[in-house]
Amino acid sequence: MDKGITGWISTKVLLPELEGLTSDCVLAYDKNMGAVVAYLCNIENEIYWELKSNKSAHKARLNITHWQPLPITPLEEDIELKKRTNLIERFLRKIHLIT
Repeated sequence: MDKGITGWISTKVLLPELEGLTSDCVLAYDKNMGAVVAYLCNIENEIYWELKSNKSAHKARLNITHWQPLPITPLEEDIELKKRTNLIERFLRKIHLIT
């Protein structure tokens, strides 16, 4: 999923991208429950939302109106920072600013 997407996205405009039978978990807004963590499923050509809990997936009658990608985790953020730092260091070595 594109982590560059920010803000609430109407389900009338765009749904999360399915990767196989499900999408990544997203922050979703349900009319009855408010903000929930859920994912989109496509089983036997039926597309529906499922809630995600710590223990297992739960089928529920959901009325999701909006969604947005979950933020990256601190671990993902650290990995991204290390990648950028390494890229900058390689560039500086290439132009001989550091040894």
